[in-house]
Amino acid sequence: MSLSNQAIKHFNDGNKLYKVNLITEALDQYKKAVDVDPTFYNAHFCLAKTFLRLKRYDEGVNHFKKFIHLIPKDKQGVYLLALSNILADEQEFEKAVSLVDALNLNFTNEQILSYARLLLRSNKVSKAIHQIFQIKSSKFRIKDYEQLLSDDSLSEGAIHDFAKKDIIPRFFSFQNRLVALYNAQIQNKDLKNKLENASRLVERIKADQNIDYDASIDELEEEIIKAQTIVFQHAQMLLKTDKIELSKRVLKTLQSTEFDFNKTSGFADEIKQSEKKKANSKIKKVAISIAVVVLVALVSYFGYNYYQITEALKDSIASEQTIDSKASEQTIDSTEVLEFTEYKQDFFIIGENDQVELFTFKSINSFLGKTHK
Repeated sequence: MSLSNQAIKHFNDGNKLYKVNLITEALDQYKKAVDVDPTFYNAHFCLAKTFLRLKRYDEGVNHFKKFIHLIPKDKQGVYLLALSNILADEQEFEKAVSLVDALNLNFTNEQILSYARLLLRSNKVSKAIHQIFQIKSSKFRIKDYEQLLSDDSLSEGAIHDFAKKDIIPRFFSFQNRLVALYNAQIQNKDLKNKLENASRLVERIKADQNIDYDASIDELEEEIIKAQTIVFQHAQMLLKTDKIELSKRVLKTLQSTEFDFNKTSGFADEIKQSEKKKANSKIKKVAISIAVVVLVALVSYFGYNYYQITEALKDSIASEQTIDSKASEQTIDSTEVLEFTEYKQDFFIIGENDQVELFTFKSINSFLGKTHK
């Protein structure tokens, strides 16, 4: 049998003995497994937990440290928390916490919550809060927080202090508001200063587990409200300059960051009124445009008709003038007229019953009539 097969046989035998609570016998088999193969990490872990069951804590921790360096880093956190919880079950809370601190591993969000539970079991409330604050704000789920509060293994005192003033949900709420305000990308110097102050405060809260959480989160809230107020004023300015769509976007940011409800609802009404006025203005403009088009069409129509009538009248007048001209020509061509034009003074005697009338014509356009008997 090869060395690795011998190690596996001892390891399997040890597991069988451990399951039937033959702890000492199982310990011997695990020792034999690591003696045959010192890199057999599963045997090291089983040795560690078996030593803990036998309350030989230092030996157990030493084997666990050997084990942790033999496994991939992405699995180290799971085993570390598993061993720490074994210590906690043995009421060795200090040793459990010390083991985690000594190895200083990077936990996933889920592992952070498991470690926070371990800390709460050890009544290390401030440290538990500090650990939870290391979770990214986008990854924090309120239901995970509520599960911790409903954990029966935790003391009432620990739960009371942990839930005091809703420190954890408030902190993550303000972080999310801060991110939303940054994402709004509003160019304002005062706003930028407020957001930077809030960001520095968030980092300080996350870094210092001895900080006064109540006071610090109250301070963070004040900075966020000041930043929101600046954003609200910016939205009002946009609306006054008729930039309705931009003001609506800023309003959504304020609503998502839970700004004063009365102010946001009132401002939403102002936006609706502005939209209504703008819509009415557009309708008026369209109506005026249509009226102008109709008027132009009517003017063109009647103007054209007037032009036609005028031209017809001109043609008619021209035609009449032509006729009159011809008639005049005909009159001037007559014999009598020619006689009148040839003589400036002629006498015509017309006799009837011995009555003689004398007509004197001095020109073609005037005459004097005298009657002589």
